[in-house]
Amino acid sequence: VYIAPEFFHEELLDYYNKIMAFRGVRNPGGRFQVVVPENMGLHSNFSLSSALLASPKALKRVKKLVRGRNAFLVPSLCGPAEEQLAGELEVPLFGPEIRNLPVLGTKSGTQKVIKMAGLPAPPFASEVYDEEDFYSQLAELLVGYPEVRVWVMKIDDEHGSRGHAFLDMHRLKVVADVRGQIAHLSQTDPAAGTVEQELKAIRGVLVKELHRRVEIVNKGAYPDWKEFLAEFLKAGGIIQAAPPGIVSHPSIHLRIDPDGAVSIVGTSEAVFAKPFLKTCSFVPHITGPPEALNKVGMSMGRALAAKGMIGFATVDLVLFENPTFEGGPPGAEDAVTNATTPALIGGTPYPDDAPGMLFSGLRSPSPAMTEPGFTGRNFYPDVPPSRMDQYHQMVEAAAKPPPAAVELQLDPSVPGGVSSASRLALWVVDVDVRMTDEVAALPSMQLAAQLKFDAVSHTLQLINPPEDLAAEEGVAETPGQRYALLGHTFTVAGWNKSNYASVFQTCKQKGISFDLFLNVGTLFVHMDVFHSLAAVCTVAGAPQQCGQKKGAA
Repeated sequence: VYIAPEFFHEELLDYYNKIMAFRGVRNPGGRFQVVVPENMGLHSNFSLSSALLASPKALKRVKKLVRGRNAFLVPSLCGPAEEQLAGELEVPLFGPEIRNLPVLGTKSGTQKVIKMAGLPAPPFASEVYDEEDFYSQLAELLVGYPEVRVWVMKIDDEHGSRGHAFLDMHRLKVVADVRGQIAHLSQTDPAAGTVEQELKAIRGVLVKELHRRVEIVNKGAYPDWKEFLAEFLKAGGIIQAAPPGIVSHPSIHLRIDPDGAVSIVGTSEAVFAKPFLKTCSFVPHITGPPEALNKVGMSMGRALAAKGMIGFATVDLVLFENPTFEGGPPGAEDAVTNATTPALIGGTPYPDDAPGMLFSGLRSPSPAMTEPGFTGRNFYPDVPPSRMDQYHQMVEAAAKPPPAAVELQLDPSVPGGVSSASRLALWVVDVDVRMTDEVAALPSMQLAAQLKFDAVSHTLQLINPPEDLAAEEGVAETPGQRYALLGHTFTVAGWNKSNYASVFQTCKQKGISFDLFLNVGTLFVHMDVFHSLAAVCTVAGAPQQCGQKKGAA
């Protein structure tokens, strides 16, 4: 049963029903029920749950559909209306309880859960509700972490990039000038170059210049800094560092059951059109070791479950070049190769006349019995190990497997949580305790493309791979494996002057369709011709093919 704000057009319903029927779903028209609250337009700020509660006819229909069935309510976001709706329908709510939302439902609260899970996170300041406190906390971060170039401000109760703004310190070079002046004063007058003086000077610069230098990501929601800051202080928010040398933005999608069991239902990797504005996501993620993401996901899931979390959650990470990287794992460069002559410590091989060199001039290590002071103790003096001993030690060290990437990237014994032997580092930057767009699209995409997610290797595999692997040539880089590119809703100019039949026909003529036999192509996750809106999912055998197909669409 799908609760929607508007009725689906018959052509769109027929599109979905044909896919389900081809995939073996019996009576898809009867099993897939769309219910629209009759009083949806009663109030401009009505949520779907509130509108359904205020719509007796729609509520009665939903009660009839779920009566006597193993049903539960899966909302995108949880709140008082969702809790009341679950009570009205007499079904369990697959989401966090209202009493846990202050910790789980805000960005400030989830930072505490990240810390409880023992996972690496960027420097941040949270629970900022006062303008004076905002500038003071930002100044403290700038003084404490001068190496950070970009700082991100996030409103507590916003999602996606809607409540984001960021400050690039290269656009606020006056702060560097202030630091230079304070450093110069400290050489002549130590009392004038204190941290307190630096904080005061930088705070004054921020008050005067920040509104001109900060970048708001979604200006449709917050046109200027004044409106953004007002909402930030009203709802609360966090100030967070963004690392340099970002490699990718992977996300881990979790399902936390009522018994506390944690499952990784998928991973994705965000693609950004401009800083902090996500346009689409690759599924599964492309960059980053699955072992590290598995450990982060399970650790975060257990921490959320301990706080009473039930339902879906998404953990957002950032993978970046490790600034403390000093080389590979210990012993990696000294690994023993299959040389005919073993290398000695120092790099000198055994020469051909090694026996003569080793045994010529050999003398007994025993001291003369008449040596004064000899007592018989410490008969063998402390000498450094021989070259042969050193060689054996080197062989044993090389035989040991190098530390796994997860052990290097998640090393709690070092500051920052990453070993200097790891080229890449990761931070947990956000946790969305809700059903994100990616999580909502995964089941339908997997049904249409006949895919299953491997939680160990983080790959999408065909449920029934072809027996003849030659059939996959030219379709997938790895036989039986697929990638998907999930796009967010976008506007299509001119659609509002057309109809569903003509749109489907045009897409088919241009090759924008899905092959149900090869399990590749483009699927419409969402379509609203009358409002010129669409969201597509492209499935292909390689990430590059996904991008090409989506670009063509």
